[in-house]
Amino acid sequence: MIPGSSSEVSDWAAPARAVSYRPSRLLARWVMTTSAIMAALMVVGAGTAWWVAVAPRSTRVDIINPDTWRAADWADVGVSSLNGLIQLLAGILAIVWLWRVRGNAEEASAVQHRRARVWVWLGWLVPVVHLWFPYQVVADVYRASDPDAPPQSPSITRPAPSWLLVWWLAFLLPEVLAFVVTWATDAPVHDQARIDAVVGTITRC
Repeated sequence: MIPGSSSEVSDWAAPARAVSYRPSRLLARWVMTTSAIMAALMVVGAGTAWWVAVAPRSTRVDIINPDTWRAADWADVGVSSLNGLIQLLAGILAIVWLWRVRGNAEEASAVQHRRARVWVWLGWLVPVVHLWFPYQVVADVYRASDPDAPPQSPSITRPAPSWLLVWWLAFLLPEVLAFVVTWATDAPVHDQARIDAVVGTITRC
């Protein structure tokens, strides 16, 4: 074959684009570890909430004035504060991990995501849309990562699994219950503590 001939030109193809994946396995392990610690603290928090609920109370001042706090109050505040810090850490790690796997999914597949990549962060922070945007982001990453889908196909080839929707509804349950209880009840402080303990037990355990 003569160099530069039409046959040689027609057989030439551009080299495949190098795909660059950002490591996410270590981040995933940190997310699982902090989530496990958070779950354990939620169970402990349900116990301290019941401890507060059964402790004798006379007025609302007992709760808002630290000078009158009992051991149950200090335990509940301590566990809640620690759990809040762990939740913040777990949330940041989870969003960073999701940002990376979203980028990896975009590198590996031409599937079109329903939300721009910035919603990986904003979806958790913007009121109202935080009820469904994060689920869509996670579901699209899952479907775009389908190993059986053609890499250049822009269409999603499989639906999101049902367990993913169950996970998201379970994630929203505490927020919904807290809103309903806060809006629908105006109980005395002691009864309110019991209601909070019941709701906390359901949502945490």
